This record gives sequence, C-alpha cells and structure tokens, in this order.
Amino acid sequence: MLNITVAGTTLSTYYLSDPGLFLREERGQIGSEDAETGIRQARRELRRLVADIDETSTAGQTRKHMLNWLGSFGWRFPSTLPGADDPLIARAEAESDDLVWVLITPPAQHLDAAPSGRRGGNLRPQRQAEVCAREGTLPAVLLSNGSELRVIRRDPGLGGEASYLAVDLAGLAELGDDHEWRVLWALLRPEAFLPDGDGASLWDRIERASADAASSVSENLSGGVRKALRAIANGALAHWRRRGEPAPAPRELFADALKIAYRLLFVAYAEDRGLLPVGTPAYDQGYSLRSLRKQIIDPGSVWTPDGGYLWSTLRAQWGMLRDGADAGELQITAFDGGLFDPAKCPLLDDPALIVGDTFVRDVIDALSFTEPIKSVKGKQIVGRRPVNYRELGVEQLGSIYEGLLSFEPQIADGPKALARVGRGQSAVYQVLDADRLPEGAEALEHYDAGTFYLFEATGQRKGSGSYYTARPLAHFVVGEALRPLTENATPEQILNLRVCDPAMGSGAFLVPAVHRLTEAYGEALAREGELLDHKLDDTQRAAYRRLIVERCIYGVDLNPMAVELAKVSLWLAAAAAGKPLSFLDAHLRCGNAVVGASLDAWEGVPTPAQGGRVSKAATKSENELQVSLFDVPAPDLALVTRVRRSLATDPSDDRLQIRAKEQRFSSLLRGADFRRLQELGDWWVAPFFVERLRGNSAQWVNSREDIKGSKKLPPHLQGVTEQIRKEVRPFHWEIEFPEVFFDSEGRRRSDAGFDVMIGNPPWEGITFKAAEFYGRFDPSYSLLKKKAEKEARQEELDGRREVQSARELVDAYLVGMKAFVKSSGEYRMLGTKGTYNLYRAFLERELSLLSPKGRIGVVIDAGVVGDAGTQYHRRELLDRCTVEHFVLCDNVNKIFPIDSREQFLLLVAEKGGATDPLPFTSGVSLFEHLMDLPDRTLNIPRNVIEALAPETLAIPDTRDSMLLDLLRVIYAGHPLFLSLMEAGEWQVEWGRELHIHDNRKLFAVDGAGPLLYEGKHFHQFVHNFAEPSYRLIEPDGIDLLLQRAAKRRKARALYLSLARKKGEECLCGGSLRREILEPPVDHYRPCLRQVASATNERTLISAVIPPGIAVTESVHFFYRSSWNHVKGGYETILGAEAMVYVVALMNSLVLDFIVRRKAGSHVTKSIMASLPVADVPLDRGPGAEIVRLSARLTCRAPEFDELAEVLGVECAPLSKAEERDLRAELDARVAHLYGLSADHLELILADFKQSADSEGSPVRPDEEYKHLVRSHFMRLDG
Repeated sequence: MLNITVAGTTLSTYYLSDPGLFLREERGQIGSEDAETGIRQARRELRRLVADIDETSTAGQTRKHMLNWLGSFGWRFPSTLPGADDPLIARAEAESDDLVWVLITPPAQHLDAAPSGRRGGNLRPQRQAEVCAREGTLPAVLLSNGSELRVIRRDPGLGGEASYLAVDLAGLAELGDDHEWRVLWALLRPEAFLPDGDGASLWDRIERASADAASSVSENLSGGVRKALRAIANGALAHWRRRGEPAPAPRELFADALKIAYRLLFVAYAEDRGLLPVGTPAYDQGYSLRSLRKQIIDPGSVWTPDGGYLWSTLRAQWGMLRDGADAGELQITAFDGGLFDPAKCPLLDDPALIVGDTFVRDVIDALSFTEPIKSVKGKQIVGRRPVNYRELGVEQLGSIYEGLLSFEPQIADGPKALARVGRGQSAVYQVLDADRLPEGAEALEHYDAGTFYLFEATGQRKGSGSYYTARPLAHFVVGEALRPLTENATPEQILNLRVCDPAMGSGAFLVPAVHRLTEAYGEALAREGELLDHKLDDTQRAAYRRLIVERCIYGVDLNPMAVELAKVSLWLAAAAAGKPLSFLDAHLRCGNAVVGASLDAWEGVPTPAQGGRVSKAATKSENELQVSLFDVPAPDLALVTRVRRSLATDPSDDRLQIRAKEQRFSSLLRGADFRRLQELGDWWVAPFFVERLRGNSAQWVNSREDIKGSKKLPPHLQGVTEQIRKEVRPFHWEIEFPEVFFDSEGRRRSDAGFDVMIGNPPWEGITFKAAEFYGRFDPSYSLLKKKAEKEARQEELDGRREVQSARELVDAYLVGMKAFVKSSGEYRMLGTKGTYNLYRAFLERELSLLSPKGRIGVVIDAGVVGDAGTQYHRRELLDRCTVEHFVLCDNVNKIFPIDSREQFLLLVAEKGGATDPLPFTSGVSLFEHLMDLPDRTLNIPRNVIEALAPETLAIPDTRDSMLLDLLRVIYAGHPLFLSLMEAGEWQVEWGRELHIHDNRKLFAVDGAGPLLYEGKHFHQFVHNFAEPSYRLIEPDGIDLLLQRAAKRRKARALYLSLARKKGEECLCGGSLRREILEPPVDHYRPCLRQVASATNERTLISAVIPPGIAVTESVHFFYRSSWNHVKGGYETILGAEAMVYVVALMNSLVLDFIVRRKAGSHVTKSIMASLPVADVPLDRGPGAEIVRLSARLTCRAPEFDELAEVLGVECAPLSKAEERDLRAELDARVAHLYGLSADHLELILADFKQSADSEGSPVRPDEEYKHLVRSHFMRLDG
C-alpha cells in the first residue's frame, strides 16, 4: 500500500496490505454490504476535498471539507462546533454516544511541527491528539490537516513511541487502489470503533491480528538471518581459500559473523525508523542499505564471487557510522558505542578481507525479504515481501537473534545436507552426511565440502527464539516490579534506580524496563511542574530513554554474544537521530551470575582449599584460616566506584564523550586496582574448579598474598586465574558493579543492592547433557532413539581425542559448579532434595542481591510452587518478603513455547516484611488472563499452607475458596503419608527395585524367574491389568534382589546363607524374626504407579501385587518389614490390614483429588510425602470397614488366597456391578472419614471425568458411578 502507512508497532502493513490476511475472520464486520456504494461516495468527496483545499485555506474551510468527507463513512457531528483549534466529537448517529475525537488543523500546519504565528504556544497537532487519547474516554482521535489523516488510538507517553495509521489523502484520491479503499472503508466507519458482543471492537481485533502478523514475519525472518550468517562466513572462507590462508575456528568465525549481522540489523532498523538520512542523495548513492536492496534485485545487475563492490560499500557505511559525517547535506552523528569498532570484529573487519558480491548479495537479500510461505503440499500461498523493520518490535528482533545462540557452527568436511527426519512436531532437523541420509529423510539444503553451516546439537529447532520469554509475560513482571518504586518518585529518584537482569539474553526484560522507567520519569517531571507535552515527540522520548539506559539498566549473561545482542537491543530501543549510541559496556557485562565471591566470603579460605598446615607468616592472623582482604597494599575499591559512577552520570551527547568513556573504562579494566580485585575473586573461586588447589590451605593463602602484592604466582600455579576466567567466567558482583553496593568513599551503602531484579533465569539442571554434548561432534546422534544405540555411539565418540578433551572440560566444570553451589556458602536455600537446578540458584542469588526494600519480578520454573527442593526459597519468600503476585500459569495454550503439560510461575515480591496471606493465582493460560488477576486470585492464609505441607510449605494449586476450604478440611489434624501412624500402628517405608535400562541384562522374554512389572501392568485394585513381557533371568536376577535385601539389613555377605520365609503368615504377629532374609519379592506388597498425569482419568493408581513379582523404576512399592538394627531382627511395619488400608486411601477419589493438584507427569515421593492420612484404628470402626472393602476388592484371584485368609474375607471374582458398588462405598467411606461435607464431595466428583478412551480405569468415573458414591455418602451421613 502506497497511500496508507503505519507508525509504531501497533499495526502491521504486512497484515493490512495482504488481501488474504486482512479481516480474514471478520469479513462480516467490515461493512461489505454497502461498501461499493459507500466507497464510491467517499472517493467522490475526497476528490472534491483535495481540489478545494490548498495552503491558503483557513482552518474553518478545511474542517468543513474534512467533516463532509468523514460523513461519507457514516460519521455525524454536533450542529454547534467548537473553536477551530479545539477537538470536536464524532458519533455514529446524531443522538448516539460520543465515539471519537476529531481534530482538524490548517492545511499549512505539519502534524508533527509546533504551530507558529497566532497559534504559537499550542501543542503540536500530533501531541494534542495524543493528549486527547490519554484521557481514555474515547477509543480514538481522527487528526488531519486536509492532506494527511491519522487515526491515533493511544498516548505513547514518554516511554513509548508515536503509533498511528496514516493516510495520504492526495495520493489516495489520485492513485488509491481498490484494496486501499476497502481497508479504509473497514477502518474508518463508526462501526469499527464500537465493541461487539465480546467487548472487542474491530480495531481491537485488527491490532491483535497485526501483532500476530508481525510475530509471523519475525519467525519467518529467523531463517533469513541464518542464511545471512552462512553467506557472511562462506564469503570470508572463499576469500581465505583464494589467498591460501587457513580458515579460523568455526566458533570464532561465527562470533564475528554475528557481529556483522548485528550491524546490518541496526542499520536496517535505523533507516526504516528515520534515524539515518534515507532520501539524501549523498547517503543513498554511497552508503544506504536500502539502496543496496534495490540494486541486488535489479535484473540488470551482475554480481561475481570475487567482486568487492557491495562489501566495500558496507565497510564505508560502517566507517561513516562509526566516525560520523559532516559534508554538506550529508550530516550524520557518529553512532560509535562499539558496534562498529573494528577491534571487536578482528576477523571480518580485516582491511584486506573482501567478501565477494554474490555472498553479500545473499546476505542483504536474506535480511531484506521474507521467505515465501508454502502450504503442506508445497504450493506457495504468500510470496516474498520486503521486511519493514519499523514494524518489528525490538523484543521480536532480539528473540530472532537470541535463538541463534543455541546453534553450533561447523565447516563441512565433506558434502552435507540439512535433513528433516520425521513429520510434525516430532520431526528432527539435522545436518548429516549427504550420502548417508536415513531412510525417509528429506534433504532441505545442501552444503559442499568447506562450507560453513549451523546446526543444533539436539536437532530441535530453537532458531525462532521460541524458547525465550513471550513479550506480554516480560512486560507484566517488569511493570509490576517497577510500579511501586516509580508511581510517586521524583525524577532524580527514578534516575537513581538500579534494575538488573542476571541472565539477560537479548534484553527481553531490560527493554520493557527502559520503556516503563522512561514513562515514569516523564510523569515525575510533570508532577514537578514541567510542561512536557509542548516538547514531547519521538526525538525527545528517545533522549529520555538514553538517559534511563545509561543510568538505571544493568545486565549479565554467560554468553558474550548474548551481551553484544543485549547492547544492540538497548541501542535500538534508545536510538535517537543525531546522537551516538549509548555507552553500555560498564553496565552490560559477561559473566557467570551464580559463580562469584562476595567481599565477606573473601575473608576466609574456600572450603575445597582447606587442609594441610598453614604458614604463620602467610596468615598474619590469630585464625590460621582467616586473612584480611585489605592488608596493605589494598586495591582501591573507592576509586573503581567513582570512575564507574562518573561513566553513568557524565553526558553522552557526542562521539567525543562516548570515546572518552570507552577509554576511561578500558583504563579501569586494565588498571591495577580493578585487575587485582578481579583476580582475588577468581582465586577464591578457583579451588572449586581446579583440583591442584584443593586441600592445601598454605598454598592457597600464600598465593593470595602474592596476588594482593602484584607478585607472580609460583610456576606450577601461573595461569590458573586466566584459566578460571576463560572457562568459568566468575562474576564478582560487588567488584563488577561496585557503585550498586558502595559509596564514593568505598563504604557499604545503607541501601546496597539492586532496587529491582528481573528476568527469566535458566531452568536447566547442573547435569551432563549427553544429547547436546555428543550432538556437537556427531549431529546424527540426535536421531538415535534407543538407549543402547546412544551408549554405543557415546563409546565410539569417547575414543576421539577432541571429544575426550571436551568431555574433561565439561565434567570439570559441572563438578566445580556443583561444589560451588553446595559448599561456597553463597547458597543456603538449596537443601539436599533433588538435583541442583540453575533456576533455584538464580532465585537465591537474585534475592541476596536486592537492596533492603528491593523488588523482584521473574518468570520462573513452577518448581518454586511445590517442589521439595525449593522449600527454603518458599520459606524465604513467605518469611522475609512481601509477595504481591504468585501466578501459576498453565501452558495448555502454549503461551510459553515449552511442553504444553508444563507450568511456570510469575513471581513479583518485595524484600522485607512477611507474606500472609499468599495471593495465589492459578489457571492462567492466556495472556488476557493477566488483565483480570484480581478475579482469579485467592488469598491462602499462612496457617493453611503450614497445615497442608508443614515441612515443605508447598503451595496448593487452589482455584477457588471452596477448594481451599476442602483442602483445609482434608488436611486438618492428619499426619502426613510417611509419618508413623500411631492409631493404626503402621508406617510406610519407600522402596524401588529394578531399572528397566540399567538392569536390562537381568530379565528376558524367556526368563524363568519372577515376572517383571512396569506401572502399566496394574491398575486400581487390579494386579493383572496387562500382561507383562519379561521375567527375571535365573539366578542373576533373583541374586540381585537378595543382595539388596541383605544390604538393607547390613548383611550383604550373608545373602546366600540366610533362609527366606515367603508368604503372609510370616509377617503376622509381633515377634522379631532373626537369621532370615525378607526380600520384598517374597511377600504381598502395595505398589504405586509412578508415571501418571493430572489430566488422566485417574492419577493415583495403586494395587497389592502377590509374591513372586519384581518391579521396575516406574513402580513405587512400600516395604512390609524393616530390620531393627538395635534389636537385631525383622519387624512388620505394614501389616496386612494396614497394607490394604493404604491401598484403599491411595485409590480413593479424595487422595487422588489432592494428587491431581500437585502432579505433572509423575507421582513422586515428595508428592506422596505431602498427603494427609486419616490415622484410625484398623480393627474397629470406620478403619475396619475400609479394610474390609479394600481386602475384598484386592482378593479376587487364587494368588490372593493366603492374604484373604489372613484378612478374613472371601477370595473370589467380582462382577462389574459388585466391583462398582464396593468402590463407590469405599470412596464414600473415605470421604466421610476425612469429614467432608456433601458440597466438598461434589467438588471432588466434578474433577473426575470419563475419558474418551474405551479402555480406561477398571471403574470408570461416569455419572452413574458418581450417583452411587453420593448414595453411599448420604447413607453414612445419616
């Protein structure tokens, strides 16, 4: 569309200009019935308007013609109009409600220029319209000067940018095509601004569709970015081959190619945003990227692989942007900031390097046009379109490039092909040998030998940035974290805020923080009386954003390329015409945010280094393991702080000021004070990662003294700190950002710490990731499915020297990480439960880095809600923080592109105080749900949390107050599952037996030993739900079970000599059993299925399995007996009555309901440990009745004759009707036992639904069954 354009990112020309997309789903709302007649009339009126209005027309004449034209779209106006300079009201009908503001200016008045003459002192028309929109009473403002019409829907304030739809009226009258008029007819009629039955107007729907279209373009562009990177790298490789020069390491080449891509991204964005003088002949002819776009698609242009025109043009452009230009009409302020610094891109900024024209052509083409979209059958349905970078948000662009960081670079050692193996979501994309593609694989791209390419080690594509935080989630947590700190702050207080993302990636959280803080800064200035509206435009907004970026924003990331990308994102967000790029090096740093030492920790010897004798001369202290950090000569921390503070506060208005900052910061990093401080920190960290530094306090202390005195380390220790800095990248927060913690005199600030910590920390465990590691060396590894195949390939790869070296580095790093997290003293909330996960370490680190009243806003793993491993984090949040938002999000609608079964948490809290009650929100599965959180939030009192999970403080997933009351009743006064049951006289001890993979040599289809059960082989009260495939191999299989039983009684060497007593009789009675062995396989035992989802028909599935059956890791079982080491004999801890009672409770609707609130895809020990148990006598009363019912449901086959005899029940088959009735009575009795009301029971019954699967649970939870349960419950309730 030539005559309809958009400003900002609210609307998308991709969407509006495509007839196949525009209003595809809302065709009934665009007035198509009367469109032909209406458009014909509107065209006639517009031609009349354009002919009658010129620069000599008055404001009144202009307004008259404009209102006549708008009337052809159905608008009606008051009979009495206000003054010519004032906005007027437009309605759909004369007597209807006010709908939009209309503001008409004289034709000579540019809409973005300040009025002059008698109208001098008034606001710019655009700003006047934005102020009208700010009031929020009407959905839009129609602004025009007779030659241009703008539809403005919102005030961007200080933190945003102007956003509107613009129509060139003269161009539309003369050249407007049918599609442009259909778009205008749809969007300019009054009906487009009226809400429909869902409360959304046509404009609302179009803005949402535009956002979706822009996201689609950004995802499409991700493939183009990868193509551009390959073209850059392959062009450089071709140059080096021509000159006979060796190729660099793939990772080094990839890093420089990324920097070139960052430059091109910035230039494209700056040109489309009007930050560069596009249209100026001197710029277009010699430097413009937009001009190069036109040249590369010119059919008459000829490009060669060794031509250098395009590359030299780009290099000239980068040099000019670095140094600026002042030559007549070509006026460009130097952007600098390091983006165009040749020293930061040494391989590809080599003056002798020439990337050939065909390669550069492919680079520009890939970044300038989208790829065609094809249907499933390969038919092109959307052609290539030029990319308008103005319409892509900074976060969208950042996510594209951040996705690249997950790729591995390589140079092909032979012909390769990018192949797709499989179909749909399970498809694997991988680069493989072209002549060894698997059967059925589809080759998508081919790479010749010597070609640079990118691949993902796991074969799962992340290149679109789809594993990174969705924009609405980031904006929500950032906005909520900042709001209380800014709403009543002064401008200076806002500029003094310190906001940090310790895992910043592309800056997805930092960019919205900039916008929010800039908006708040403007509001603060207005509160102090400054008249911003008179000077507020996009240039002024950018100036304020620059101020916020340099003063307030901090970030850290382990990946140096992510740091560079975050800089680009912030440069784009704060770019201003005529201003250099902001200096960000001091605030955006590369490092490992969870590994580093605080100054307090440096006072002592790190745990791994302790041991041996310490020299008195070395320690100079009463305590041999304590040495003061700042013995003479002391590094001057105060000096470092003062320099850094001045870097943030000094102006950055021109190139010389930026260059001066770069030089001062570089001198600071090279200076003795900072270098020694950093090296002391690295030395403290080193023993966790370097084995030769462990267990020798004297060595470590003496060497630290050498570092403090700027002396060389002993020869065998030289290079250690450099090794640590290269391989671990420790980040010592107080040294890297000293101004956050210390004043200019080096004293600790009373408000030391960050005011806000934001982000989405990594969710991965500190564990070896075989798929990613081995996939780097052999991409075909990602295609292997069976464990045996993977292990064989691993063994083969481990024989290669480069793999061995890499594995040693990875293993040493993981060992060091675990050791640091476990014993450095920096982490006290991790406990001993589960594996160490990075999100847990990050959360503790972020809380510890907050100022006394600091705030945190993060998107984090849902394990924070209830995992045993995060119990200390929850206690910290509840005891010493004020939690404001605790939002558990369901991912069923893929609002976060991870597994749809996963959940995640939005956490916003303030340090200090305590939380009671906890504002808990759940069921959030759409972005729109964030708009009505108060209606979805339930306050959970602290005493309820403690009652439900006293040890772990796990937060129950409660959706309404009735549910909370139900949980309170179920848990009231009951011991938890693993506790000793005093009334029932029993206790559960958890057991696991064999592993289906690790012990696979011990069983076979034709084995002669006990059957081998997996979870799928039994169901509720049914021990033979499915036929098992394997038996243990004799004698090895049973020998292993006997060895484990002997080990449990600490008599492993005697396992073959001890007698075995099988069956139930031996477990009866209270006497000790000596000189025997009681392996679980010899007895009846209660089992629990491990793999089960909360969305299944039934989740908690248990049964008693008879003797002679072994179980795999997918089955939890409970020991019947335990060896008393004091008394020297076996004791029965779970008698027959207790066993069937436990199974009854586990299979009940009541406990299943509880588990469904906690389980994801597995029923874990920690979940079971949190369940309440009704501890009652089992030989009388309700306990005995439940035992009777459970015993009868269990004993239906000859295998249970002995158990039936002990329990005193009949052992015989049950009809379906009998089974349903017994189960219904059992469910009713358990509900009654827990003291539930009829309303409580209804809430539980509603949670269970019969699945569509014809083979569900043995007793289906259909309406007939629920009626049976109600009937039994009513009878019990009297």
